[in-house]
Amino acid sequence: MLSPHAFNALLKLVEEPPEHVVFILATTDTHKVPPTMISRTQRFDFRRLQTDAIAGKLARISTSEGADADPQALALLARLADGGMRDAESLLDQVLAYAGETVSVEAVREALGLAEDEAIASLLDAYLTGDAAAALALIDDLADAGRDMAQIADQAQEEARRRLLASAGDPPRARRLAQVLRAVAEAAGVGAREGRSRLILELLAVELAAAIVAPQPIPAAQPTTPSTAQEPSRAPAPPARKQPVAAAPAQRTEPAASKAGEAEPPRSVHAGEQNGRPSLDAVRGRWGEVVQRATPPIRALLRECRPIQLEGAKLTLAFPEERAFMREKIANRSNSIEQLLITIFGGSWAIACIASNVELEPLTIQEAVAADPSDPNAQALLEGVLRITGGELVDVPEVR
Repeated sequence: MLSPHAFNALLKLVEEPPEHVVFILATTDTHKVPPTMISRTQRFDFRRLQTDAIAGKLARISTSEGADADPQALALLARLADGGMRDAESLLDQVLAYAGETVSVEAVREALGLAEDEAIASLLDAYLTGDAAAALALIDDLADAGRDMAQIADQAQEEARRRLLASAGDPPRARRLAQVLRAVAEAAGVGAREGRSRLILELLAVELAAAIVAPQPIPAAQPTTPSTAQEPSRAPAPPARKQPVAAAPAQRTEPAASKAGEAEPPRSVHAGEQNGRPSLDAVRGRWGEVVQRATPPIRALLRECRPIQLEGAKLTLAFPEERAFMREKIANRSNSIEQLLITIFGGSWAIACIASNVELEPLTIQEAVAADPSDPNAQALLEGVLRITGGELVDVPEVR
């Protein structure tokens, strides 16, 4: 892409070109071309080629090169090219250099580091069922077989997207598939560029397994059912109330009012709500839970900021001034963060980011799991993570 000064220098030639000159400007970033240049040119938008058209062109190239190409192999190359003929031809060159004159599906997978469709399906099944051991074993086997983790993440992204579209009528399954899709898309994009695709896929396996382990304490909460079952056994108490018939009905209403008054404080303390919404203190108290339940890329950003202001649905997050560059990164993922807040607190949310002299208090592991360490659900989640990873609980202060 030319700089603004270069465009200004070229503008005069474009306005009055020599008779024998035709300028053809090609770009994928049309929004970066100055309006003065666009107004003096005729624009043509090229769209992605169809898979059949790409496969047909690859077949003609293979025939001209004297190669025996399997139509299924050429169709696979066409899908991988994602509408780009140049990319398709480049992939075909790689396969021909690897396999010689025979282009088969197996040769394409070996040359490009692709995994078998059955392995990708098994990996997604392990994610959805929370089987971390099976998912980690599959990732390890694929890596030992020389498969490219970025390609595996890309294949998993396509399969997860296909399943998500087919599960639109099943909200719980669609919600879980959306979580998987976001993580594998991160592994195929940023993870591939930074060489962290395998790490993101492994973290996803552990997090999904821990999310399934979390609901297990519900049976432990069932003792509340026997306690409520004991309430009916105390039901004969009403006849005892009839004894002081003429005593004073007003005295009977006062205890009821006092009991009703006693029921209010636990609810306000637990929810920390203001006008039906959690207060800023409640959000701060559960910020560790928000950090823990975020996906790995978002979690790294949320650890570096703290909520400092809540106005209605607008939550302001503050970064230390030396980490102000993270504001743009978290703004690009604001939709995912707002959805996470909706999942935890309910209601609707909007995120705003500022740079301030806020002090980042260290988040312990207990705080990262839940705001209240005595919460049985939080403890079950923590124990599930430690059991799956074989780790131990250690508090480490934040390194600055």
